[in-house]
Amino acid sequence: MKRIMLFLGLFFTAFSYSFAQNEIIIFGADTLKRDKIVPLNSNIRFDANNELTDEGYKAVEDIAQFMILNPYVRLEIRSHVNVGRQEGVEMSLARAKEIAGVLISKGIASYRVNATGYGNTIPSSKAGNDRIDFRILTIDKD
Repeated sequence: MKRIMLFLGLFFTAFSYSFAQNEIIIFGADTLKRDKIVPLNSNIRFDANNELTDEGYKAVEDIAQFMILNPYVRLEIRSHVNVGRQEGVEMSLARAKEIAGVLISKGIASYRVNATGYGNTIPSSKAGNDRIDFRILTIDKD
């Protein structure tokens, strides 16, 4: 149960809301499966140099803690920005690499974290284009 609680802290309100309504089943193995894309909390912010703000750094530390507690989880960190074309892809890749770098500095093996910048190529009307999410690559040792 502790692992689920830590994991919940990273998600948008919709996930917390479901948890508040005792729909814990959505956080079971059926939901957290390979290729699942999970939106991260909006407090992951960057400064003008694409470096994490203090608040963003703390949020990424929570992800690192989750990965430490779940040693078989591998993630693709996916960054999206509102900037167009090549500049947006470069900016979003820099942000994804910043997050991956923090995770690695916290003891997460580099093979467990992939950084991908999508620029504005995957629009989202729900979350907006300036967002970070991750795709679960693996959740167990198989």
